[in-house]
Amino acid sequence: MYVYEDFICETPNEDTVTTYSSEKQSVYNWVKKYCENNPWLISVNQAYINDGFNLYGLSEIINNYSAALNVIKDKPPKSGTENIDEINKDAIDLYHLIHQRFLLTIGSVQQMQEKYNACVYGQCPRVNCHHSRLLPIGISPKCNYSTVKLYCFSCNDVYDAPSNIKYDGAAFGPYFPQFFKQACTFNSNKTTNKNSELTYMGIPLESNDYMNRAAYIHGNLDQEVKN
Repeated sequence: MYVYEDFICETPNEDTVTTYSSEKQSVYNWVKKYCENNPWLISVNQAYINDGFNLYGLSEIINNYSAALNVIKDKPPKSGTENIDEINKDAIDLYHLIHQRFLLTIGSVQQMQEKYNACVYGQCPRVNCHHSRLLPIGISPKCNYSTVKLYCFSCNDVYDAPSNIKYDGAAFGPYFPQFFKQACTFNSNKTTNKNSELTYMGIPLESNDYMNRAAYIHGNLDQEVKN
């Protein structure tokens, strides 16, 4: 039995459950080409896109929703369509929102884990993180709000992506890294607070060394305060 808010439901029958395995499902040509040109993204399979439940509410967000969805599904535009460029832009925004939702399903884990293991998204710049791999994250789930950022599991900090990366943050959303962490088992290098060692020409300095100017100044200040 599962408890969901105020409702109790029986365990679903495995025969009635739809799964979206990226290995077993085919991909639309538009999706394939778009992801080839944008290697940070993964291919959402046809089964997921064709399930209307997964697209619920997107028609109220995306202009030219039906035409944009047809573009993603490799369907030719209707005759007399003039605003092709606008529809293509809406198709990209729509795919980003679909991609954001797909990332929160088990069908996305294998593709994202392959990119994560290959260090596609880079490594944390902090020394104490020991080259911990990064994952993409969006500041907002809304389209055209902000470009994608990078999240580190080790220091739990968010970084700007390289200047040549201009993906919309809505393609990933703010919830994916934590879902990925729960769905995968991997080692992340946790940062440890370590005081930096003061040295002079490679020779360690004691905190009370006369060459340690900072310690000398603060020591004098402490004495003045006590006096």
